[in-house]
Amino acid sequence: MGLERNITAQKTTVLTITANIAEGETYSVIANGTGYTKTGDDGDLKGSADSLLKSRTQGYLNGMLMQKGIDYIWVSSTTFTLEHEVDGTDVIIILD
Repeated sequence: MGLERNITAQKTTVLTITANIAEGETYSVIANGTGYTKTGDDGDLKGSADSLLKSRTQGYLNGMLMQKGIDYIWVSSTTFTLEHEVDGTDVIIILD
């Protein structure tokens, strides 16, 4: 048995990056922001930042799974920071 998990997402939130955004900036999963547009479900995860670290929520940058607490960090139930610089060709997907 491998490390794979079969997760059926209840919500899919897509952030399409439209400009260069520096590492450590805060992103919202419920609204557009400076340098990105949000489409899909509102991503309010109804939990604290600590509980989100242990949740089944997954984040992807350009199709690659990011590690919670390393690549991205939840600040609240609706915002997170990304530990990577992104540009206008990148897409972030949050599955919950």
